[in-house]
Amino acid sequence: MLLLLTTILVGLCFLKSQLVSAAGTSFTMGIDQPTNQIEKNTNYFNLLVKPKQEQTLTIVLKNLVNKPNKITVTPVSAYTNNNGIIDYKTNITSAKTAAKYQWADLVSPNSVTIEVPANSTRNINFTLKVPNDTFSGLIDGGFRATSTSDAVTTQAKKGLNIKNKYAMIIGATVQMSKDYVSPELKLNDIQPALVANTTTLLANIENTKPSLFGKMTIDAKVTRRGSDKVLHSAKRTNLSMAPLSNFNYQIDWGREQFKNGKYTLYLTAKSGSKTWKFTRNFTIAAASAEKVNKKAVNLKKPNYWWIWLLLGLLLLILIILLIIWKRRKKDDDDEPKAEESKSTLKETKDTPDPDKNSKPTDN
Repeated sequence: MLLLLTTILVGLCFLKSQLVSAAGTSFTMGIDQPTNQIEKNTNYFNLLVKPKQEQTLTIVLKNLVNKPNKITVTPVSAYTNNNGIIDYKTNITSAKTAAKYQWADLVSPNSVTIEVPANSTRNINFTLKVPNDTFSGLIDGGFRATSTSDAVTTQAKKGLNIKNKYAMIIGATVQMSKDYVSPELKLNDIQPALVANTTTLLANIENTKPSLFGKMTIDAKVTRRGSDKVLHSAKRTNLSMAPLSNFNYQIDWGREQFKNGKYTLYLTAKSGSKTWKFTRNFTIAAASAEKVNKKAVNLKKPNYWWIWLLLGLLLLILIILLIIWKRRKKDDDDEPKAEESKSTLKETKDTPDPDKNSKPTDN
């Protein structure tokens, strides 16, 4: 299992030093600034270019240890990961970017490995080939460097070895104009899903412009459609987005099962003076909810105590009504008997006594 710990240096950061390093690494990494560099006091490539331009980009590596150090440098393209942070890898799928050109496709070779002698400095050259046609905004990417000397293996539980590999990334951007292109956000699909085996609502957010930006705050709330009661919410700060990229903003469902029905998402994103507000109705289908719920781990069990309480109260009311009904029925049954008894008694009283009414006879 490889755990990649990465120090990312991107165009958003205006760094003063010309060589950078990360704690735990055995080398530093810098650039040899070309003449078409826009920002001079930085340690990343920020280049103003023309169509069909071709130039050499030089990476400077310094070995900090007392033994030879094998270092690999790879061109990488920028995208936005699902944590809402600009990240880098060699190949970005079309599902994650709408960019026509990717940085890694414009730079060759696709990887260089060099052994730097102890306490020495070496340069690596790459060739940048600018597209033939013009483009607006910028193309974002960088160079990732790793060293075999920095790989540290630690043992985790159950005998699993975890290999910690440190990496550094120096950012790189190319643009054909210094004019700033303002970012624009778009809200795409909303769907239930699993993130780390827990129920999570994903709202796909897309930067539709060829510009990168950061310091973004997103605040999202979900309600039942037509209700003001907030069921779930998620707020995150210090997010960033690469040009023409998208990511799935995660709204934790609180370990609860998804329930099919109609919902509304209210989402607000802010970066600098820009604010985007979205209100979107969406529906969770029964099949989608069931599919996700079956695979979820550690879901909260539904609390049915109120149902049992209600059933208990209903049962108690039924028992009381039954008792009242039986008593009334008994009273109704006893009433005719009492009347009959009274009538019989009256008849008995009204009947004359033959002995009392008989006259004495003369002998």
